Amino acid sequence: MNTLLPLFVGVFCLWQCGAYAKAHYVRRMVMLRKVMNFLDREDASIKVKLFASAAFQDAISFRLPAEILNFQLKRASNDKQAKRAERSVKQMIEKDPSSKEAMGELNEIVEMMFQINLSFNRPFIFLLTTLSMLFKIRKEIVTPQKYFDAVKLEGSDNILRC
Repeated sequence: MNTLLPLFVGVFCLWQCGAYAKAHYVRRMVMLRKVMNFLDREDASIKVKLFASAAFQDAISFRLPAEILNFQLKRASNDKQAKRAERSVKQMIEKDPSSKEAMGELNEIVEMMFQINLSFNRPFIFLLTTLSMLFKIRKEIVTPQKYFDAVKLEGSDNILRC
């Protein structure tokens, strides 16, 4: 056990470094070409081009999963600032004069950003989702009485199935 744990940590660190290097390579060789071609388009607006360049920068961001989770938690808790931001993005997309082909190419760039980020951020995403679930469970601890109050039994004939 004394040798297995350091060996596991060392292999994990090497794997993480290799995954990051691969993500950086794919970003540089594949995504950069798509983003540069997208920036040269005449039918895409400036806002959409800025969005594509931001997606290129966020492709290898370690903080992207945390920011997405934070936004989802704020949106779930009915935070006014999160709803306002979501509404403004939707309005920007609806009112944008870019062509459908440009928006389709932007969608491809954003999907590639998420794929690249997921390729090296899997352990961090797993840790974040696990921690968020633990905190959510601690907030919503259900006692048996609350559970039975929530389940509306219509008679004594009903059997609670586990």
